[in-house]
Amino acid sequence: IYLKDFEDKNFELSRKTAEKIEFHHGVRNPIDTVTGILKNPDFVYESNWAVDHHLYYKAYNFKKFYIVAVADLAEKRIDTAYIATKIKKGKLLWKNS
Repeated sequence: IYLKDFEDKNFELSRKTAEKIEFHHGVRNPIDTVTGILKNPDFVYESNWAVDHHLYYKAYNFKKFYIVAVADLAEKRIDTAYIATKIKKGKLLWKNS
């Protein structure tokens, strides 16, 4: 499955990764959820562990938690998505204003 982000970058989300996101990370409807996050993130950060990875954050429930989609820019794929209660350290690349 191929998805586009808000800047028209293309990423592949494999069915295997979508299943992992749903069953191991508890993100329901992973294809729709990741598509929504990529199209309308609240923040995009450069990963502090791999500069070719961007973390797309979307806040839910009045910012009590975020769903994060991790994109590998070099491989043009979504590596994972997960639920987080805070934003990880890294360089802020973009903020929805």
